Amino acid sequence: MFLRRVIRLPSVAIRRKKTDTKAPAAVDSQQKEIDSQKNAALECIKESQLVPQEKKVYAPLRSVNVTVIGACNPKAYYLCTLLKLNPLIKELRMYDESSMLRGIHLDIAQISSTARVIPFIGENQLKRALYKTHLVVVTAPVEPKETSRTSNSAELFNANKTKIKALCQECIAHCPDAVLVITANPVNSMVPLIAEMFQQQGVMCPTRIIGSMALEEMRSRVLTAVSLGLDPATVHVDVIGGGTPQTAIPVVSGTKPGGTYLRNEFPKIKRVLENMTKEVFLNKKQSPSVSEAYAQSHLISNVIKGLCGKPHPITSVFIRTSTLYGIKYLSVPVQFGLFGVYKNLGLPALSNHEIEALDSVLYELQEDITRGEEWAKPKDVINDDFYEPVEETGSSIAPTLPRCSHYTM
Repeated sequence: MFLRRVIRLPSVAIRRKKTDTKAPAAVDSQQKEIDSQKNAALECIKESQLVPQEKKVYAPLRSVNVTVIGACNPKAYYLCTLLKLNPLIKELRMYDESSMLRGIHLDIAQISSTARVIPFIGENQLKRALYKTHLVVVTAPVEPKETSRTSNSAELFNANKTKIKALCQECIAHCPDAVLVITANPVNSMVPLIAEMFQQQGVMCPTRIIGSMALEEMRSRVLTAVSLGLDPATVHVDVIGGGTPQTAIPVVSGTKPGGTYLRNEFPKIKRVLENMTKEVFLNKKQSPSVSEAYAQSHLISNVIKGLCGKPHPITSVFIRTSTLYGIKYLSVPVQFGLFGVYKNLGLPALSNHEIEALDSVLYELQEDITRGEEWAKPKDVINDDFYEPVEETGSSIAPTLPRCSHYTM
């Protein structure tokens, strides 16, 4: 018995040792905890974008919503009349503070087309007019006079700068991703003003802020077509420089077709282009409205075609460039796409007359740009001396830039 007990003792010890080991359930729970920690780590990696994720694909729009600000302006309601006929527009939103918009809306809404016309009257309706819009047309609250449009852009800018700045703040708040087409004069100052305000709020996109050169481009096309004896619809002319008649330079030598036959016609065409607005004003006692509305409708139609992924002709617009010749903003030919300007084609080949004309307008263009950038700053930073009127003298010599020989075209 004693030996049997001695022999059995190790077996009992072994059995007790086996019973002390962890149960399979405890092992499974520990493994599950490890797996959960691994999954949590993988989720953290995905959230930190260390693992490549699927890229978003942006498709062209089927139709767009267009908002026209200042629709009681004669140019604006002529423009709305032409935009009502565009089949790619789903909603045409007309905004103005005047109650006259009700009658204008009823008149335009009776046109037989698919676009839906919606009026928005009063400052409290501006937020609704800008909600989920794809394209905003900014028109000038004050109509240009003879001296404002043709010789003194500072006067017109001082009349419109406060209203345009307030409208820009509303666009930043309610539609920062919309494409803005600025038709308010002077374009040379309004585009920098709006672009700098967008940049201050961190929503700046140079391809979405477009200054209109439609009227100058259409007039250049008509003048060159008359000289060549062709249909203006078949002629293409690029316009560079700025958005005023004095700073707009038609590239006559690059006219398609027949540019080689017009190299010596540039001074004549440029002179006639500068005085076309003045001639209309002297005979009509108002600034051109019908022709400008027609030109703006073609520009907006091309922008809409780009948003919808449809082919369209090359168009000249006033946009922010890569500090070409020290100028932040310049008119260049572009192509439109899903985000506004899709491709900047840069300056075309220029003749000697056109290079000299561009050189002569750089000072005035830079002055207009600086005026808009200064007004975009906060009130405590604005230099008030910049906006003081300068007394005109009988013999005043405009400062000019030295002849630049480093242009490479």
